[in-house]
Amino acid sequence: MSMALLALAWAVSGAWFARDSVSAAAPDGTTAMLRFEPRRRSWPLIERALGDIPLVSNRPMTIRDIEPFIQGEFAVFIGPDSHRSVAIRTQERLIPPGLLDSFGMTMQRVKPGVFHLSDRLESVHGMGRGRGWSMPAAVWSGKKKLGVAVFNDGTRATIYGNDRFLELRLPDTNLPTMDPTGGEAILAALATPLLPNTDISWISIPFNAIAVPFDGPDAQTITNWVSGIGSVILGHDGAFLFAINKENFGEDEPKDVIRLAAALQSPKAQTWELPDKSRAMEIVADPSRMTVQSSVLSGHELLTVPMDDGRSMHALTSVDTLLIGNDRSLIQSWIDKAGRNRKDPCLGNFLFARLPELLAAADAVQDGYRPTLLTDVSRQFRSVGMNNGWMHTSVTLCY
Repeated sequence: MSMALLALAWAVSGAWFARDSVSAAAPDGTTAMLRFEPRRRSWPLIERALGDIPLVSNRPMTIRDIEPFIQGEFAVFIGPDSHRSVAIRTQERLIPPGLLDSFGMTMQRVKPGVFHLSDRLESVHGMGRGRGWSMPAAVWSGKKKLGVAVFNDGTRATIYGNDRFLELRLPDTNLPTMDPTGGEAILAALATPLLPNTDISWISIPFNAIAVPFDGPDAQTITNWVSGIGSVILGHDGAFLFAINKENFGEDEPKDVIRLAAALQSPKAQTWELPDKSRAMEIVADPSRMTVQSSVLSGHELLTVPMDDGRSMHALTSVDTLLIGNDRSLIQSWIDKAGRNRKDPCLGNFLFARLPELLAAADAVQDGYRPTLLTDVSRQFRSVGMNNGWMHTSVTLCY
């Protein structure tokens, strides 16, 4: 009887401290809520996951600043413009009087024991508990439940964590799957088919006007390539690789594709004199002047078309997959399966990205730097992976 009473007390106390009261403080238009249920053993994992990420937009307040007076739970709300605010369960007398002033924040009492903290006054609407079931993490996996995430479409995910990563476990989304991809040459990878419901008809006419006269593939053909099982891989310095089902290609089509791609990337300028003695210039991309070279890479025939700037376009057939890209090291990585480990959740079998490097590459082509939620996350986590597992899909952020 003593053991039964102890178990009952444990269950009741756990339910009391894990009860959802802070979701009522969600501002209007909230797109996502991350609700954490701290316990003694999970606090270090929550601290590591949130780290130095500002919990409130435009304010330097982090989890370490509010941890001392949280009683039971807290939530981070993310708006459509990535604006962030926080709700905590606590007693008002426990909040240091000068804390809000020092951070320049407002505090709104939503209901007894629940307070909303933001950098501005917001209309509070509340958020549902969400729906959806996913296979729980195995007890022996070493993952600890840290809370739940709820999105504005009603989807609910469970948040797990350990010393290596933070995981959002969603219901099974039936996404396409690829072999986990790693290696230092890989910057990002995504399984295909890509966005099957996206209308690309707007690009068909201008693209076909360029490609078809050169006996190249039309827009619909390229759409068919990425509508099948395969993947798209990005490398450093503009490198890319398409892995496409080779059944979509004829025997000579890979040669035509890389010749056309090389011609479009290295056009020639031709000038001539007009009747009024003025001079005109024409930019010509002529695949017929591009030479296809053949070599052997790891036992496979590698077709290469050199370009004038020193780069090359490549094509290689491996088993049932055609590889087309502009970087030999990416093709080598694919063939050798470098850095692949099917059991490593950080690599992802649907999506993988090295966050700091990918964002740095994006910033290099932008006019100015604009901090976003993703840039804050990239300072805390080195990579993100999406995995299709048994009866669940997970988003894994790795340290």
